[in-house]
Amino acid sequence: MAAVYAMTGKKTLLVDFDLRKPSILATLSVHANRGLVNHLLNQIDLETAILRHPDYKFDILPVGVIPPNPAELMASDRMKKLIERLKQEYTYIVFDTSPIGLVGDIYPIASLLDHIIYSVACEKTNKNLFKSTIKQMTSRGIRNVSFVFNNVNLKKMEYSSYYQNAYGMFTGYQSQGYAGYVHAARQHQQGYYFDDAELEE
Repeated sequence: MAAVYAMTGKKTLLVDFDLRKPSILATLSVHANRGLVNHLLNQIDLETAILRHPDYKFDILPVGVIPPNPAELMASDRMKKLIERLKQEYTYIVFDTSPIGLVGDIYPIASLLDHIIYSVACEKTNKNLFKSTIKQMTSRGIRNVSFVFNNVNLKKMEYSSYYQNAYGMFTGYQSQGYAGYVHAARQHQQGYYFDDAELEE
C-alpha cells in the first residue's frame, strides 16, 4: 500500500506499528537496529529513526528495539505527539499494526488515524474473534474502519455460488417434476440445456 501511495509522487511513510512482533524490515529485506521505540525513549532523534532505502520510494520507520511495555508505549502522550508530527511531514502514512482484537495496542491512538483497514483472511480468521473485535471497536466509538477480505479461493466461491443460485432458482418447482425445472430455468433465462423431446414424453 505504501508503494502505491509513493507512486503518486507524494511523500509517504511506512511505519512498523507492531511493537510486539515487528515484520516490516524482514518483509522488505532491510536491516536496521534503530527506529520508533528508540526515538520514543529519547535515545535518537526522529530523523535518525527514519530509514530511506534506495530500493523504495517511501520512507520507513521500523520498530527498533522491542519494548517490554508495548501497550503503555502506544498509549503514551509522546506517541500521540509523534503521530501528529508525522502527519504534518508526510502526505500518506501507512501504519502496520499488531493484530487488532488479539491485543488492544491500536485502540488508544485509533482516533488519530484517518482510516483503519482491517484485513480478514478467508477461512482463516476466527469468526468469534472477528465478531468480538467489531464489538470492541463499536463500543469504543471507532467508526473509521474498512475491511479487506483476502486469501479468497475464487474457484471455490464460484462453484459454491453456482449451486446456491441454482438451488434457489429451482425452489418451489420441485413438485412439478422435470417440467417444473425447465419452467424455472426458462423463467430465469439461465443457459441450462433441456431436451424438449424428453420433456414431451
